[in-house]
Amino acid sequence: MVIWRRALLVLLPAQGIPVAKMAEGRFASADRVRDVIHHFNVDGFDSLYPKCKGGRPRTCTLPACREIKKIAEFKPAEHGPRPGSWRFLRPGKRRLRGGV
Repeated sequence: MVIWRRALLVLLPAQGIPVAKMAEGRFASADRVRDVIHHFNVDGFDSLYPKCKGGRPRTCTLPACREIKKIAEFKPAEHGPRPGSWRFLRPGKRRLRGGV
């Protein structure tokens, strides 16, 4: 959709339509229309395509992602029962036992 809108902004001046009228009809500012035309004159058709990519940049490296995957696939049953010190108690029971 972005490519189509930018292409229209590039085609309209060839038909002799002033920038102010194009901006009004395309719901854009006159400066934005001039920028699109200028970038098209400099870069050609490559300027019609968006430069940014969607989504967040990766925050972990490939080795770190592999390590996270190994931990996520870890099955506690394969390594025996867990020690009693790992047991999580509800806050109410902890208070009754005299804990925090």
